[in-house]
Amino acid sequence: MRSPSRTVAVIALLVVSSLIGTAAISRAQSPAPSCPANETLKWVLPGTPTSLNPLTFVTGTAYQWEFEYPGGNAYLWNGSTVSYLFDWAKHNANYTQWTLNIRPGLKWSDGTTVNASDVLTSEGPKFAFNQTYNYEGLLQRVTKEYALNSSAVVFVENKPDAYLLNEFALDGAGGTPVLPARVINQHGAAYPNLGTDLSMGPFYVYNYTAGSTQMVMYRNPYWGGVYPAPKICEIQVSFVDTLSLTTERLLAGSADLAPIDPSTAASLLKGGPNLHVLDEKAVGAASLEYNDSIFPYNSLAFRQALVYGINQTEFIGKAFSGYAITAYSAETATPPSAGIFYNPHTTQYSFDPAKAASLLSSMGITKGSDGMLHYSNGTVASLVLWTDTDNTEDLAGAAVVQSDLQNLGFKVTLQTTSQANIVGDYGANTNGIRNDIILFSGYVLNPPNALVDGLPACSVEWLPPNCSHHFFYPTSLDNLYQGNLSGVLGTADPQQEQKYLWNIQAMEAQYLPAIILAYPDFLWGYSTANWVNWPNPVTGHMDEGLAEVPNMTAWESLTPATTATTTTTTGASPDYTLYYVAGAAVIIVILAAVAVAATRRRPNKI
Repeated sequence: MRSPSRTVAVIALLVVSSLIGTAAISRAQSPAPSCPANETLKWVLPGTPTSLNPLTFVTGTAYQWEFEYPGGNAYLWNGSTVSYLFDWAKHNANYTQWTLNIRPGLKWSDGTTVNASDVLTSEGPKFAFNQTYNYEGLLQRVTKEYALNSSAVVFVENKPDAYLLNEFALDGAGGTPVLPARVINQHGAAYPNLGTDLSMGPFYVYNYTAGSTQMVMYRNPYWGGVYPAPKICEIQVSFVDTLSLTTERLLAGSADLAPIDPSTAASLLKGGPNLHVLDEKAVGAASLEYNDSIFPYNSLAFRQALVYGINQTEFIGKAFSGYAITAYSAETATPPSAGIFYNPHTTQYSFDPAKAASLLSSMGITKGSDGMLHYSNGTVASLVLWTDTDNTEDLAGAAVVQSDLQNLGFKVTLQTTSQANIVGDYGANTNGIRNDIILFSGYVLNPPNALVDGLPACSVEWLPPNCSHHFFYPTSLDNLYQGNLSGVLGTADPQQEQKYLWNIQAMEAQYLPAIILAYPDFLWGYSTANWVNWPNPVTGHMDEGLAEVPNMTAWESLTPATTATTTTTTGASPDYTLYYVAGAAVIIVILAAVAVAATRRRPNKI
């Protein structure tokens, strides 16, 4: 028969073990900080994310995870770059070997140090160089990578690459996707990265589930040890279905900041003295995408006819309410705002329907007695135009494109669906979408940076991953383009960069691997009711030169309009659980000892 003292001791040990286990879980999942209302910023964004992994991100915007994983290089509006991840970078004479050092003191939001293993695992075959993704194309070029020590990493490439850091910053949708090695090793490259993230940036996402229209982000308590700590303690993010809905939240006073549809800018400015618009000039591209290796898009005359046949001024007025500039003088991924990297000596276009008709006629596409254009075999010239329903600009712009092409005599069928569906359909060639045209407005380009201005459109402003075909067609043209791109990558001399970039732009404007319809502005609506010290509404920016990459200086400068009336905890909460466990354990042991002693003193009953 088991003795009472042994039973009590076993119970005590079980209780103590249970409490210690609870303590371990508690320490791994720290409670959310408590933030005062005046340090909480309300942010509204279009699109609901289903992934916070830069590699698998499709829906919504990239702003949330760009706050968590600031990259190797962030592009600035003056053409320079800044790195939040590395404090120095060295290379050999021909740019085939790079040594990068992680900035001292940089930590993940759980307090662990960002180390070489994190960088090599993220920027390696397990993640960014994964064959499934490999957006940077570095899987084929990086032949060796290793750690010199806990903070320095070395990358060896098989060809000169003066822009390795910049290429890291283009991964996914605009930032180096360096995640903790332990997360990648445990979950793999396709992990959606939901729940509570481990962040190295100024904020981290707390307990988010896929498809939720509400997200909470808290200040990373360790970011302030290296960079200025934001005055924002908590960001409450609300997701809406379309961009047209964000202005409603600003007018209702339920948002402090939101990107806005240009068509709503006038009403927002009339909404009260606290409401303002920040206009980031010509930071995007509205483009027509197609496979230029298949008929009829493989005909240069056909592609040029499309440019002459679409009224870009009307397109800008209807789609962007005038907040854009035409692309007739560029027709490349490089607008006039790119400074020395913009080539003014390229093929120039204009709205000229007669010129469009002449070009079409030269390839046997002529108008019949029915008023429709016909191919040389007599069939009606039919086109299918796809655009997304996420942005009202694209829907309005697609209506203009459809009308203009119909006026030329084409039969044009407009198909609309979500961005995510277009990406998925293109990958599977659902409904033959790879044979059609896609209209999409993107905001991921246009700093005066040699790499951004030289890369193919599919790496910069296009929506679907439609680079399975050559950027230029035929192959001889694509080879010429690739040679100039290699020239850009092999030098850091601005004059040499300009030479190669001007060659690329001349090719883009002449051969039209994509048609740029406009360089739209990006508009932010904001309120000074709760937050002040916003960027200058005319010259300032809320993001870096690649849109959706937060301008850290601007966000760190935001200041509460009022002071807090109560004191609350805003960092990582102190964890007293082990103290509670120790106290509980002592009490249990004492009670056990008392119980045993009492049992020994108790007289036996007869």
